[in-house]
Parts: sequence; C-alpha cells; structure tokens
Amino acid sequence: MKKWKAYQFEKNIAFTEDDAFVFSSRNGEMRTYDGFKGNYKRFLIRHNLSKYNLHLHRYRHTFATMLLEEGVNPKVVQKLLGHKDVQTTLGIYSHVLAEVYESTANKVTHII
Repeated sequence: MKKWKAYQFEKNIAFTEDDAFVFSSRNGEMRTYDGFKGNYKRFLIRHNLSKYNLHLHRYRHTFATMLLEEGVNPKVVQKLLGHKDVQTTLGIYSHVLAEVYESTANKVTHII
C-alpha cells in the first residue's frame, strides 16, 4: 500500500479525494471489471497463488461471513451486499447464522 500510495502521489493521482478510487487505473480512473480481473489473475500467478482457486466472489462471501460471525445485523449485511431483501442474505448465509445463534444461546445459558 505504501508503494502504491507513493506511485499515486508521484503521478498526481489524488486517491484521498472523496470520489477517488484507491485501486484506480494508472491515470486515476475507475478500472473496468475485465481490467481488474486481468490484474488480479496476473497477481495470483506472480505470487504463486493460482492453485488456491481464489475467485473474486470468494472475497464477497468471506466479507459477509465475517460480518455475520461478528454479530452484525443481517439487514445491514444485506444492504452492504446489495441483496434485494434480507431473505436472500439469510438463505445464502443460513449456515453462518446457525453457528452465531448457537454461540449466542450458549452465552445466554452461561448467564442464567
């Protein structure tokens, strides 16, 4: 991140502006999805990570899972993910919610 910040500063790309992109194109503009995928694929190859099957959608799933495991309200997670309704979020992440509810039940048991 420090190298990228220095590069952006050197190229006069104001990534700290409210509407700026942290991982912009080299000229400060928004990357296209295909452009980002290409960079990401090269990054995985360069760092010998392609064998781990790290697709971009995994990060979205991991993000949502971590939020739910931390007890974030599913309605908030739904909004962050852009799901139309909370039932979509609850359906996809029901396995995580079951673990969270079980953990909460255990805590309540210890309180009583």
